[in-house]
Amino acid sequence: MALPGIPTLDFALHAACPGPCEDANRPGRTDTRGGAMAAGAVREGPVTGNDLLGEIAAMIGPPLLAQVERVRFKAGHILHDPDEVMPYVYFPVDCLVSLLHVMESGDFAESALVGNDGVVGVALVMGGESMPLRAQVHMGGDLWRLRSDVLRRSLGEVPALQQVFLRYAQKLLTQMGQLAACNRHHALDQQFSRRLLMSLDRLPGQELRMTHESVAQMLGVRRESVTLAANKLHKAGLIRYSRGLIQVLDRGGLEDMACECYAMVGRETRRLSRQPVARGVVGPFVGPRTDAHATTRHAAVHPDAEVAANAAGSALDRRSGCDRRDLQSERRRHGIAISFPDRRLAPDRRKSNHES
Repeated sequence: MALPGIPTLDFALHAACPGPCEDANRPGRTDTRGGAMAAGAVREGPVTGNDLLGEIAAMIGPPLLAQVERVRFKAGHILHDPDEVMPYVYFPVDCLVSLLHVMESGDFAESALVGNDGVVGVALVMGGESMPLRAQVHMGGDLWRLRSDVLRRSLGEVPALQQVFLRYAQKLLTQMGQLAACNRHHALDQQFSRRLLMSLDRLPGQELRMTHESVAQMLGVRRESVTLAANKLHKAGLIRYSRGLIQVLDRGGLEDMACECYAMVGRETRRLSRQPVARGVVGPFVGPRTDAHATTRHAAVHPDAEVAANAAGSALDRRSGCDRRDLQSERRRHGIAISFPDRRLAPDRRKSNHES
């Protein structure tokens, strides 16, 4: 029996179909690339398991809970292709979704990974209806899905929701940028370690249901190369693997093996997660603008922020060779606009350099 107000959808395994199965996600289309996953029983329970959806549900409450559906897909299922209109947004629970750049040759490489920390379809919040990326389930499992029109309506009714989604969009952009650098500059065993850790961070358990071939596709390398990297980690006692299953035995050791990209993405994610959401405010502002903002550029948003910025500036000045631009950055971070005298420093320096 399904929980009242929360529809539950179950689909049949592709293996149960003698031929290509109908794509339940996109009516009228035939999906031969991996379909939904049989649950065996009706899944019941509250809307839990996804951090972002939990934050949204706390803002909206029952009106949202009545609109979400719990679905299950197996690895390989495509949620949407590049430039395809997205009728739903998806909030993974115990599965992983890869955002992929697809080449004309058909090859692809992973740009970002979405798990129980986020949402597939964040472009809808920024006014788009599609993305130039493919969203493909990398590790099968459950997801909550919500119709796109319902999300747009909710954004209009509860403006603070936009901040929640934009904050996640910034996390996603950070991940995309760092992965681009990682794929260019770091060894495969470092990339493999980083990918395993990022997967664990976005799942409720400690086991990864994925094959060497699927990991190789995400990283854009040969399967044999991933097998060599996995053997190296296995011999070091960091992981244990069998076909289709990877277990992390020594997370600390795996973090030491991973490149700097894992720590960098983690730091930015934690920083953004600590930022408060101002209720009833439209746009990415953390708080409402005060009269002081409208009358003078150098007014402080909050007295404590002024004290914090000045203290940080004093500490920076005590360092040898400190650049005053560091203090300006610190003041901006605490919400302090730069005063007129500070702004006049820049043209004075340019004039001095020109005369010399």
